Amino acid sequence: MFDADHETFRDGVARFLAAEAAPHYADWDAKGAIPATFWATAAEYGFVGLSEAGDPRFAAVALEEAMAAGLPAVALTLAMHDGFALPLLGERAGSGLIAVVEDGVAAETRDGGWVLSGGAETVINGAAAAQFLTAARTDDGSVLLFVVDGDAAGLHSAPAEALLGLDALDVADVRFDAVAATLLDGNLAIARAGHDLALAVAAMAGARTALRITVDYVHQRKAFGRPIAEFENTRHVLSRAGARVTATTAFVDGCLGSAAITPELAAAARVCAADVLHLAVDTGVQLHGGYGYMWEYPIARAYAAARFFRAYGSGPELDRILANAIGL
Repeated sequence: MFDADHETFRDGVARFLAAEAAPHYADWDAKGAIPATFWATAAEYGFVGLSEAGDPRFAAVALEEAMAAGLPAVALTLAMHDGFALPLLGERAGSGLIAVVEDGVAAETRDGGWVLSGGAETVINGAAAAQFLTAARTDDGSVLLFVVDGDAAGLHSAPAEALLGLDALDVADVRFDAVAATLLDGNLAIARAGHDLALAVAAMAGARTALRITVDYVHQRKAFGRPIAEFENTRHVLSRAGARVTATTAFVDGCLGSAAITPELAAAARVCAADVLHLAVDTGVQLHGGYGYMWEYPIARAYAAARFFRAYGSGPELDRILANAIGL
């Protein structure tokens, strides 16, 4: 799946995150945001904006390493920016992060241009975004794409309540009050597919990380004088979880390597990956016993963040895509 260039890039990303993110992540959680200086440095080193490289595997490497390092807020930010927004904006993209608002916005023409009104809650990258990519509905029911500068008149964003296990993730409540916007020509379905696949890649990396953490733990933890890894139930539960992780990783990697990923296949990958992530972290918490519920243990933090991957974006649109795939 990955060649020597990707693995060299992986090593660079891993070293960068170990030096610039992992030691500070608890502070970012406490402050409720990843600082802009981190993203500026990441962009300088070439770890942001990877969708422009023309090879989705580089962006996948960044997502995988962020999850492996226990940095889900970094992975989710990248999935939105690189997986969804950047391919649509192309040359219109500026130097900062991009937020996406898909629901709750109406568009109308005024004085020869377009203006947006409405808003949405818990928008990823919403507080610090340099640009907003917005899908807005017109009076005739059409959905059009627009871009809005982050400092546009009438645009308001306020930090939203922190999400469980994702305190460092920039989420904001965003409102448009007759904001001037620029119309974009882009395929929203393809952009959603890119985001779904990015989330699937991140979820599977999280599942593999949770499995690795748990396997290491059961080898170290002893009961009745021997490691709990030697107990039949432990081996049965982990081997079954490992089989699911292996199979779903192959599916997601196959989607990543596909020349033309469809919205239906990307949505399926996302749903399956989120379910396997939930299985991996749930198994990990159970085998950690009481320690699995202590915040200082990585499996507890992984368990908290994993719920977001199942809940985020689930709704009528995702159901419609998946229903189309089976002819409903």
